Amino acid sequence: MDREKDIHLEILASMAERTIKRLWVLIILLVLVIAGLAGYIIWEKEMYDVTVTETYTSESDDGGGAIVNRDGDVNYGESDLHTDEETDP
Repeated sequence: MDREKDIHLEILASMAERTIKRLWVLIILLVLVIAGLAGYIIWEKEMYDVTVTETYTSESDDGGGAIVNRDGDVNYGESDLHTDEETDP
């Protein structure tokens, strides 16, 4: 009777070892898939990451520079940034 119990315990132990090995393979495979997916997402994001720089040049009637802000509004007031006149000392 003890011999039969030992055989059954050995069979269960070997089945448990195989199951544990399969689970480790599955875990490693899932980690690799997640890492690959994250790399693909980062690559796709970098591929479409575009920086656009726009430059506006405009003049005002009084010789000062007109300022165009990001909303497209134009300010025709005096500006220290764009003056065509030289200051007399």
